[in-house]
Amino acid sequence: MKVRKIVMFGSPISVNKLYRPQVLRSQKTGKSYHGRVVTSKGKIWKLQVKDAYFLKYRDQEPLTGPLAIQITYYFPDRRWRDVTNYDKPILDALVGLAYKDDSQIVTAILHKAVDPASPRTEIRIVKVTMEEHNESMGIIRSVLFFGNIPRM
Repeated sequence: MKVRKIVMFGSPISVNKLYRPQVLRSQKTGKSYHGRVVTSKGKIWKLQVKDAYFLKYRDQEPLTGPLAIQITYYFPDRRWRDVTNYDKPILDALVGLAYKDDSQIVTAILHKAVDPASPRTEIRIVKVTMEEHNESMGIIRSVLFFGNIPRM
């Protein structure tokens, strides 16, 4: 099992800062509608994620089949943050590079921690079999719903 890992230094961008609302016009009908566009900060963050991955794995083909991803955010302070708002920009940026489509991700594990000296985001991606995925889901259910922590 080969893990692909990249580290992004600095604070990540949340999905709330990724898009901004904008009135758009349909090219087909000419009618206006409310949509959203990627902000300049969002474009920069996505390019940084793509560049970090490409520099390390430029000779590798995108992974196929089911995948597991682990993202650990090391924030500079203890401010309240919704960790689920930070994964979407990363997952979207890696489409076509790390994997063909983010629908391949069957397991996503998100962590947050504090490291004032070195805020960063660590991303690990690994190919898994459906048996491994099902087994891990059984362990997660056991811990979450029954408090059974497996001994390793």
